[in-house]
Amino acid sequence: MKYQNHLSLFILTICLFFSGFELQAQSVKVETSNLEIVNNKLIIDYNFIKSKSTQRFNVWVEITKSTGEKINAQSFSGDIGDDLKGGENKQIIWDYNKDGIILNDDINVEVFANITVLGPGM
Repeated sequence: MKYQNHLSLFILTICLFFSGFELQAQSVKVETSNLEIVNNKLIIDYNFIKSKSTQRFNVWVEITKSTGEKINAQSFSGDIGDDLKGGENKQIIWDYNKDGIILNDDINVEVFANITVLGPGM
């Protein structure tokens, strides 16, 4: 019985160890380098940190008010969505007028990405 408990604990430890690698491999660090409003549109410049152009990513944006309330932002264009190449100098444009949003308060903007294709040699 004692041997079986140690074996179960060992298997659980191995599973948790490898699941951590899988979670790390699926997310990537994104750096927002610039935010500015031009012609009633929010321009979001960002870069993937330590990515390769052979990798592919799903990218999305979450925008909240300074109170933490989520803004239902949907009218995005540019480097957002599925199957984007890795690299730098990416840009997302949010047309907040199309979403009926008036920006008269501070907002928080976060760009997120998951790796969908690791690329050769990864």
